[in-house]
Amino acid sequence: MNRFKASLLTLLTFFTCTQAIALIHRVPKDKDVIKKFTTGQPANLLSHSDEFKIVVWNMYKGQNETWEEDFKELAQDTNLLITQEMHLNKKMEQVFKTFGDFEYNTATSFYMYRKDRTGVATISDSPATYQKFLRTRNREPVVRTPKVVLITKYPLVNGEELLVANIHAINFVSAEKLRRQIDSVANQIKKHTGPVIFAGDFNTWSDKKQSYMRTINKMVGLTEAQFEGKDDRMKFRGKKLDYIFYRGLNLKSAKVLGEVQGSDHKPLIATFSIQ
Repeated sequence: MNRFKASLLTLLTFFTCTQAIALIHRVPKDKDVIKKFTTGQPANLLSHSDEFKIVVWNMYKGQNETWEEDFKELAQDTNLLITQEMHLNKKMEQVFKTFGDFEYNTATSFYMYRKDRTGVATISDSPATYQKFLRTRNREPVVRTPKVVLITKYPLVNGEELLVANIHAINFVSAEKLRRQIDSVANQIKKHTGPVIFAGDFNTWSDKKQSYMRTINKMVGLTEAQFEGKDDRMKFRGKKLDYIFYRGLNLKSAKVLGEVQGSDHKPLIATFSIQ
């Protein structure tokens, strides 16, 4: 009986702690997930030529000392920044709202400590014509928060619209639960007739997760970007986490900026031309 009571107490303590942790973060209602603001004077088109440049970067919530300096450097002459682990505390929000000629589209996974938005941010030098978020039905263990994908569209000089899917994939769950999230994005990509970029932190730290990611993306006609030179992408359990997939575009160059120290993830930079 004493052993039973001890086991019951351990179980109750676990669930109490889990509930307490879950209460730390607040998940927004649907109407409050997307937040948009503009700085300066963004252009009418993503690029006025047949080429444009993107940066893909998990920003580690801006915690590293050189984050602000690195962010501003990366944003120079960049048309599109696809960022994860946005954390709109006073520092990051101040940087965003006072820098560049950009439209900032953000999608909030949860309010960290019930206060600051955290999620993904797609930053562009032209206004998006469309915004949509996809929120995971499944939640991450312990903290009990979902992940979101932000989908935006942008006009190009050839009259087409570019669909951009910005993912921070659900983590520490089964491969099948990750597959559900990627499937939801693939369904949106299927409906789009123009060019596509699907990029971000896929949290693919197992063979099965990587296989699902590549198989699903191939099914909707996406090509995986290959990086020139040293590939310093973030790894977990020996597997790379950050990727760029594309369709209906020519990849001119892609590389990993291993020297950047503003996050635990290294930025990916790529230049595309319009077909």
